[in-house]
Amino acid sequence: MSEELNEQERDSAFMHILGFNGYHTIEVNYSGSGDSGDIDSIHLLKYKEVFSYTSEVGKENIEDRIKEITDCEVWVRNKADRILEQVEDWWNNDGGQGQMVIQIPSGTYVIYNNINVTDTESHEHSGNFLNETEK
Repeated sequence: MSEELNEQERDSAFMHILGFNGYHTIEVNYSGSGDSGDIDSIHLLKYKEVFSYTSEVGKENIEDRIKEITDCEVWVRNKADRILEQVEDWWNNDGGQGQMVIQIPSGTYVIYNNINVTDTESHEHSGNFLNETEK
């Protein structure tokens, strides 16, 4: 009988698999405004090319690699969404943008979160409306 891994164990295993395949960093770029925001792109960075699509590889292997990449993107997107919902509000009003940099295999991350702010200046003027004349 095999034990199922909990979420943290699965995540750790996935990060180690990425590391064994030559990846060292995941970059997640995001932006938003007005009441909505989204992850714009996810990049996996390698130390060196471990696999080349131009090598003598069959079609099934390329399709398997595309599925692996898609699975990885879904996994990263879901985890990053949960984390980015907890930082400063970058998706409302004037919005914002940023980047999350995740180290492989440790999973430690840094978020560079930028919030767009429009300054408002208030001024008060007084007078008598009836005394205003055309010049």
